[in-house]
Amino acid sequence: MAYLRNTNLSSGTNHATPKTKFYQMRWFKITIPIVLILLIAGGVFFWKAGSVLNKITEGGILNSLAHSLPGIGDELKGENEDRINILLLGMRGENVPGGGLLADTIMVVSIKPTENKLSMISIPRDLY
Repeated sequence: MAYLRNTNLSSGTNHATPKTKFYQMRWFKITIPIVLILLIAGGVFFWKAGSVLNKITEGGILNSLAHSLPGIGDELKGENEDRINILLLGMRGENVPGGGLLADTIMVVSIKPTENKLSMISIPRDLY
């Protein structure tokens, strides 16, 4: 009788299930290749976009942006006289019927850098 006391004869309650490692699980086997493909595709995309931008800007986009901003490296015309004038022209699109390439908006901006003042005047399009 001691023999039956130590043995568990119930229906499957004492089965030990082996623990599977996380890298053996199905979700891991599906997720990792997808993540790797996305990382590789993103890296190729950014590398190609960077090389195209370097060709366009001749020496890098940051270098191009730094030299194209007004006041960096070059003096603006009129800066010595303490007055900078800018003409702003706003256009519709090319394919708009009824004068697509005509200027809709005409504005003159005058900047006085020493006093941090800015003046704007809007000129009507049909003014002769």
